Amino acid sequence: MKKTVYDLLKKYNGTLILKDATAAGVSRVTLKRMVDNREIEREYPGVYTLPGQFADELLVAQAKFDKGIISHATALDLYDLSDDIPKKIHLTVPYNYHISAESLKKYAVEVHYTKPEWYAVGKTVTQSYVGNPIIAYDMERTLCDIWNPWSKSSEEIKIKSLQGYMTKKERDLNKLSRYRKIIPTSDEMKYYIKSLV
Repeated sequence: MKKTVYDLLKKYNGTLILKDATAAGVSRVTLKRMVDNREIEREYPGVYTLPGQFADELLVAQAKFDKGIISHATALDLYDLSDDIPKKIHLTVPYNYHISAESLKKYAVEVHYTKPEWYAVGKTVTQSYVGNPIIAYDMERTLCDIWNPWSKSSEEIKIKSLQGYMTKKERDLNKLSRYRKIIPTSDEMKYYIKSLV
């Protein structure tokens, strides 16, 4: 079983989530023994790493908050659309999803709520900073969230993110236009897009 644990740690770039371990047939007893023997460390409840290694915080946040989709400032950073390094992990969840204030603080998460009909718009699988698969909003949805009239993002971040997006080969202005018809965005966004095309 230890070999399976090490294989999983390798597969997930040094971070093992309990549900992935149990799905592979690793028992909690095995993990506890390995922790007790200092072969692995328990970073958070249900999260294991090799000794001295940092956990993949985005993977951990999604394991803890299963409805959370990486969004806003964190998604901007993932797509290299901003110079700002987010102090917290930004997750979007449906309105009816409850997260305790204690959990938000413990996992350094800032939560954004969205209407159920908007929740899946732009949802995609991408890679965390260390290469693990995570669920995030795509670039177009992220821009819509940043340019939403209720967004707390600064004008500088809004403009720089749009400028960065326009330099990307994989940008999709048709998709961005479709999303803007679904998710409210500031009228200024349209003018900035026109000036950058």
